[in-house]
Amino acid sequence: MVVTTEHLSYLYDSAWEKTFAPCKHAYVVTSIERQPVSGRIAFTRETYFLWSDTKPRRPFLIRYLDEGGYPVMTARLGEYEPVPGAKGTDLPVMPTDIRLEWPAKKTSVHIVLSKMTTAKGVRDACRFQDFLPEGIPVEQVDKALDAPAPKAPAPVVEQGADQ
Repeated sequence: MVVTTEHLSYLYDSAWEKTFAPCKHAYVVTSIERQPVSGRIAFTRETYFLWSDTKPRRPFLIRYLDEGGYPVMTARLGEYEPVPGAKGTDLPVMPTDIRLEWPAKKTSVHIVLSKMTTAKGVRDACRFQDFLPEGIPVEQVDKALDAPAPKAPAPVVEQGADQ
């Protein structure tokens, strides 16, 4: 992991961008991994945190990088709100304004969360496939999470090895 600081003036191209770059400088945490075949070290993700001594240091920009270090996907986070129902003195917060961008495909998704909860039963409330028009295929990529863990095979005991 590498921690640096960066000047963010390039993020101030529009008024909208300023909401996702709440400061002119940022702490940048860069995650690194060694490539399995070449052994080369590569940057895999950059997380930008607010540079402030008076405000909470929350992430406002996350970039996922390809092997060459170029952004594959960017997540811009803003409008942090407390999570209702959370208990304790230091309550958790969550971004409620999220923009995901895929630069190579020139595609983006803007998500605004209007209601959050820590109540049980949320999983059943998120059954998107129940509301899709007929004929749209659904592939449940998290199906294995509901499956019971596989049982470990019984140990093999060799007979007569000491005799």
